[in-house]
Amino acid sequence: MSKVIHLIPYSGIGGVETAAASINPAVHEQVGFEVRSIYPQRKGWRQRAITFNPWYLYRTARHIAKESPDVLILSLWRSCVVGSIVRMLNPEIRLILLLHNSRDAHLIDRFFTRQAVQYSEQVWADSAASLSLRVNNLPVRKTRIISFLIDRLEPLPSLEVKPVFAFWGRLSAQKDVSRALRIFSAVHEKYPQARFIVIGPDGGEKANLMRQARSLEVGDAVEFAGGLSRAEVFRKVKDACFYLGTSRYEGMALSVVEAMQLGLVPVVTPVGEIANYCQQGLNALLVEQDSVTVPQLIELLENNGKYQRMRREAISAWRKVPLYRDSLLAAVCSLPGFSGWKGSAE
Repeated sequence: MSKVIHLIPYSGIGGVETAAASINPAVHEQVGFEVRSIYPQRKGWRQRAITFNPWYLYRTARHIAKESPDVLILSLWRSCVVGSIVRMLNPEIRLILLLHNSRDAHLIDRFFTRQAVQYSEQVWADSAASLSLRVNNLPVRKTRIISFLIDRLEPLPSLEVKPVFAFWGRLSAQKDVSRALRIFSAVHEKYPQARFIVIGPDGGEKANLMRQARSLEVGDAVEFAGGLSRAEVFRKVKDACFYLGTSRYEGMALSVVEAMQLGLVPVVTPVGEIANYCQQGLNALLVEQDSVTVPQLIELLENNGKYQRMRREAISAWRKVPLYRDSLLAAVCSLPGFSGWKGSAE
C-alpha cells in the first residue's frame, strides 16, 4: 500500500483544516492517506505562540523523513518549511504543493511558498485564481485544480427575506470583517431589527472588531459567537438570509461555498475564485463600492421574489461539482506509480 501524508500547520476550524479532515483515511484500498498537523492543538494565544517555535518544524520533518511516505502534500507556508527540511533529510519522498489562497499572506509566505514550487513534483490549488496569481510566472512541472466542495449540504428552510446576516471564518486582517461591519451598520440604520452573526476564532482582530461595533452603535445587533464546529455553525445561521464577507483576498473561499449551498445569498468581495462562481444579481451581490452595495441590499430586502430567485441560483451552483475527497484522491492516483481513483459513492 502506498502512503500519503497531507501536512497542515494545525488542526482547527479553518477551511484548509476542515477540507483535510473530510477525507476518511481508509477511502482507497491501495492508498494509506493520513492528515497530520505540525503543532499540537492549543487554545487562544497559546496556539499562536507555539507557531513561532522552530522545534516543531524540525521535529515534524525528522519524523516524516524517517517514515518515508511515498508522497507528502504541503498546505500553507509552515508546511513548506517542513517540506524543505524533509527534502534534505530524505530526497526520495515525492512532494506536492497544495495552494489555498490567491495571494501571499506576507513576505515569509511568499518566500517559502515559491521555494516549495521549485522542489515540488506538482502544484495543486483550490482554484484557478490561486494558480494564476501565485505561480503563473514560475517554472512548474504540472498543475491541477482540486475541488474544495467538502460535502453536499441540504439547504436551510426557505425564509422570507429579512436583514439577518452571517459570516464565518477566522477573524483576521485578511477577512476584513471591519468593512462588513460598516456595510451592516448602514443597513441597520434603515432596519433597526437587523442582526449580524459573526462566527470564527480570533485571528488577532476580535477586540478591534468589537470596539468598532460599539462605535458604530450596532454592538447589540452584532453577535460574536467565537469558533464553532461546522455543525454548530449551520445551526447558528439557520435564520440568516445573507452571507456577508468582505475578504481582501481568498482562494476558493470555503465558507462562501457552504453558505450558497445552505441558501444564504452571498454579499461578498469578488476576490480569488469568488469572482468566478458568484455572479452579480444572479446568485450574489458583489461588493466593490460600499456606497453601491448598500442600496442594492436595501432593494433586495424589499423584493422577496428576487431574493428567492437568487437563493435558488446560489443553491444550484454547486449541485454537480465534484467533492474534495474525490478530487484530491484522483489527483494522488494520477501520479506515476499509483492506480486510478474512480471516486466514492455519495
